[in-house]
Amino acid sequence: MSTNDDELAKEVETLHIHAQATQRQAERLRRLIDERKMAETTVSISEAARQLGYTRQTVSKWVQEGKIHTSRLKRIPLTEIARLRQMRQKV
Repeated sequence: MSTNDDELAKEVETLHIHAQATQRQAERLRRLIDERKMAETTVSISEAARQLGYTRQTVSKWVQEGKIHTSRLKRIPLTEIARLRQMRQKV
C-alpha cells in the first residue's frame, strides 16, 4: 500500500467513526423526543390518583393488578384516565 492509500484508509476510518457518533446522537434525540411526547400524553401514578380522586396506593394496586394499563415507564396514558372516569360515571 502506498502512503496515499494509507491516508485514504485513515480518512475513511475517521469518517466511519464520525458517522457512528452521529447515529448515536440521532438515536438519543429520537428517545428524548419520544419521552417528551409520552410525557405530554401520560401522567404519573400520583397525578392519576389526584385526577381520579383516589389515593396513590389504590392506583398503584390497580396498576399491579392490571386494571390500569401503563407505559413501560409506569406512566398512565390520559386515555386510561378518561376510561376510568367513564366507568366511574356509569356506576
